[in-house]
Amino acid sequence: MVEDNQPDASQIARILENGELIQLDFATDGRHALEQLEATTYDCIIADYMLPDMEGSDLLANIQSGQRQPATPLIVYSAKDFSKTEKQN
Repeated sequence: MVEDNQPDASQIARILENGELIQLDFATDGRHALEQLEATTYDCIIADYMLPDMEGSDLLANIQSGQRQPATPLIVYSAKDFSKTEKQN
């Protein structure tokens, strides 16, 4: 999970909590997430769109361009109110 806000990360972790069936790793920014992706294989990536060092779209582009687990599902969420143009991109 890539989330810079600890309360939000904790809330998502509680939602996903399922005993020992799900193991969560956390990164607080895109750079650390990309470093973790180099070292570990994940079944799914959950990321906030608004990270301190990059947007979720930049994180996705970095994952895809670097061949960092290109087939891994990526869920990007946000509290941001996107404009019509942003929604189309």
